[in-house]
Amino acid sequence: MGMLQIDGSRRRQSRSVLAQPVHLASFSLGAKHELIPPSSPLANQSLQRYREPTVPADLNAGYRDAVWRTRVAEGLDNLTDSLLDQASNRDIAHCIERASVITWRGMMTKLCLSPYDRKQSWRLLVMQVNDCLYIQDGDTALDAQDDLMSYYGYAFEHHCTADLDASEPSNDTPSVNTNVQWCSITKTSLDDHRILIGGEVDCVQTETEKANYTPHCSDFIELKTSVKPIDQRSQTNFERFKLLKFFFQSFLLGVPTILVGFRNRAGTLLETTRLSTLELPEVARRTWNPAHGLNAASDILTFARKNILALPEQQKSDQLMRSAEPISLATLWPVYALSYDAPGGILSISPLSTADVAAHQVALPHRNVEYAGSVARVRGPLGPSNGDPAADLAIIATAASLRSKRKASPQAYLTNLAHRRTPCVMRGGRCLCRTDGLFQPATF
Repeated sequence: MGMLQIDGSRRRQSRSVLAQPVHLASFSLGAKHELIPPSSPLANQSLQRYREPTVPADLNAGYRDAVWRTRVAEGLDNLTDSLLDQASNRDIAHCIERASVITWRGMMTKLCLSPYDRKQSWRLLVMQVNDCLYIQDGDTALDAQDDLMSYYGYAFEHHCTADLDASEPSNDTPSVNTNVQWCSITKTSLDDHRILIGGEVDCVQTETEKANYTPHCSDFIELKTSVKPIDQRSQTNFERFKLLKFFFQSFLLGVPTILVGFRNRAGTLLETTRLSTLELPEVARRTWNPAHGLNAASDILTFARKNILALPEQQKSDQLMRSAEPISLATLWPVYALSYDAPGGILSISPLSTADVAAHQVALPHRNVEYAGSVARVRGPLGPSNGDPAADLAIIATAASLRSKRKASPQAYLTNLAHRRTPCVMRGGRCLCRTDGLFQPATF
């Protein structure tokens, strides 16, 4: 078992740099949390546009009628399914082929927050397929989402959003269904880690109809609620804890704008404040530095890669071909637990047993699937069959399917992939946002 000390104050000779996130594809999750893939004409079905909320507003209204999503560990299925759906797109196929990490935004946020988090421990599951780390949540005890505090956030979203095609936004009692989401898949890189990140986007700033709308990260808006600070202590805590999390959640997905709805403890929306993501580090300069979070995330990904012992893909295929009986795919694609002990700031990694892996293999109701480990998904028969052996090998893992076998010229994929560096906010020759140097052009 490998161990790593996470220390936010540790100085490094070089500072980690995040590539400007670039939107690749989007998908929706419908009223029953069903996936509507990027290729579908309804891929933007759940997309909402921003509208100015009416203040004050009662965020308690509609709570008893809310539809709450069933809390199950969904893994990476919706993300990998959406990527697989876009594998025929040459640019996206190239990004999939070169990716070294595929995960959700929430997992990367945990890595970035680790230098400052000494209260909340966590566990992630990691598996390496074709030199790519697939990272998903490993906590089996899922937080309840049907509490009133969570509902305030959903109610605030209702007051701030409208359907792109709606001529008159609804101001009635919120009709909250937490199954519905619109998600963006972005490409970025952190040092030498090329990352594909999926994450929910609350709304976009546009007047374009859904059928004609092309998503851009620059349009994205993150909606947040918080109890309004009433004194210096509560203001300091807001900057130290809330703004830190708000920053990384938005920064990692390329969301430039955060709208915070301040409420009282009774659930009445009192006022809203619009924040620029890149300016948050300057606002909270006394309490945290974003460079420490990016350094930690880069170090953790490097640590995980060095400690995962993965067989070469060809060797795994050979074992499947030679075996007369089905092979446990958890043996060929071992799953590792990446665990963070918050009080001590200690990160450890260790392989899961076959029984532990099975505990995380949750087949969702609308799928008939089998798993390689707990992250990559397999389809169809395992081991040799009387049919075409190549067909068996082609379905051993979703991750393997994602890697295109077509080797076209890299130059063809690199067309239009150069991106301009995001400028910092400057005043008197000094960087106000303290994100100067944290962004670099995308290198996918």
